[in-house]
Amino acid sequence: MKISPYAIVIAMLLPLFIACDDNIDAIGASLNSDDELLDVTADTFDVTSRTVIAAPAIARSNIGYLGRMYDPETKTLITGNIMTQFHVLENYQLPDKKTISSLEDGDIIADSCDVRLFYNTYAGDSLSQLKVTVYEMGKPMEESADYYTDFDPISEGYIRTNGIAQTRTYTLYDLTEADDVLKSSGYSKNIRIALKNPYQRDGITYNNFGTYLMRQYYSNPANFRNSYLFAHNILPGFFYKIVGGIGSMAHIVTAQINIYYRTTTDGKEKNVTTSLTSTEEVLLTTSFEYDKEAIASLASEDTWTYLKSPAGLYTEVTLPIEKMVQEHSTDSINGAKLYIPRINSKSEDADNWSAPKLLLMIPVDSLDNFFQKNKIADNKFSFLSSEFSSNENKYKFDNISGLINRLYNVKKAGKASENWNKVYLIPVKVGYGYNANNTKIISRIDHDFSLSSTRLVGGESNSYEPLRISVVYSKFRGR
Repeated sequence: MKISPYAIVIAMLLPLFIACDDNIDAIGASLNSDDELLDVTADTFDVTSRTVIAAPAIARSNIGYLGRMYDPETKTLITGNIMTQFHVLENYQLPDKKTISSLEDGDIIADSCDVRLFYNTYAGDSLSQLKVTVYEMGKPMEESADYYTDFDPISEGYIRTNGIAQTRTYTLYDLTEADDVLKSSGYSKNIRIALKNPYQRDGITYNNFGTYLMRQYYSNPANFRNSYLFAHNILPGFFYKIVGGIGSMAHIVTAQINIYYRTTTDGKEKNVTTSLTSTEEVLLTTSFEYDKEAIASLASEDTWTYLKSPAGLYTEVTLPIEKMVQEHSTDSINGAKLYIPRINSKSEDADNWSAPKLLLMIPVDSLDNFFQKNKIADNKFSFLSSEFSSNENKYKFDNISGLINRLYNVKKAGKASENWNKVYLIPVKVGYGYNANNTKIISRIDHDFSLSSTRLVGGESNSYEPLRISVVYSKFRGR
């Protein structure tokens, strides 16, 4: 049968009907050209869902979560602890040693040293008091390995014996800083931990940690030539553990070591700061502590399903793929949309965590590989929802027809597992970059570890309208 270009264009445009129209029940008429007839039909199918307890997730992210918050849903606490490494530029250097005027017994010293954890946003109360201990790592966490959100550097033996273990009580709104500093345009919100105590290493006592770093540099600058050498020979990183308090969770974007000293040139002395920062080139990981029994209790509820992070609860959806294909065996699937309504919280108040903004739909069997390989949603086997809007109060996947066709073909080829028609809905965060044409593109997708929770329509004993997937079919008829 000869197919006109006009009809081909119509077939290509059919998925747009899905995205533009919430009600496809009216679709069913035929689209005509002079010599072709394209039959378009629509159908809906019930979808089942349930809550599943997520396994520990890969902890790699460009944001770290530090703090402790009360979860009003489970009536339990959740704690976030982080590990940071530090990036060293290839051209990093300190001034000529002869210009250093911070001296003790004729040898260079740092006047002081601190580590700062910079954050842009947070959850909770900025005046809540928390207590954090920063531990010096004894060996680095490696870029080539996968670390998960249940990884504890202390119990796993990554902390240096007799290394730094400095504790500080803090509030996110730093009451130790002067008001004019906090209100200045150049101020970046941070948690500051002073590293001013004497530091011992290899039988040598330094007046503070900054002095150790400076003397190591002048002794062997090669160890400061890149991040790998620095992490393996100088400082593997710091682990920051919440040891007291409750009420805030900071979203850490950068860690920075600052070394303060003085130089003298041409008889003029000046104060100098040199810094080492964490960047996306080195690891920033978060580990979480939470009540697993309380999470399991939520997962057992069957009158709805949950999405919850970072104490992970996913929604698993079973797609009736065989029924969708076999009941329209002579048709082609051109579009399929799945909208999942959110159930509002029983009491919408400040203590309720917000709903996740963005979801990833991915086949159950593909989950681990997706995050291990740093993949991006391809609209073939993995899909991003449209961003959640409280006005619509639903998560929308506008066209997953490609997924349905591909999973059916896997089943037809005899390569399907028992989970072949099941997908997870997972809260995620998206990072952006630019391609060679300076076009903004998605550059990374990570688990969303921010505090979020919501209930969705679904579950084995769903008392709301059934979840349904809407499908548009088409077929050509000859003359």
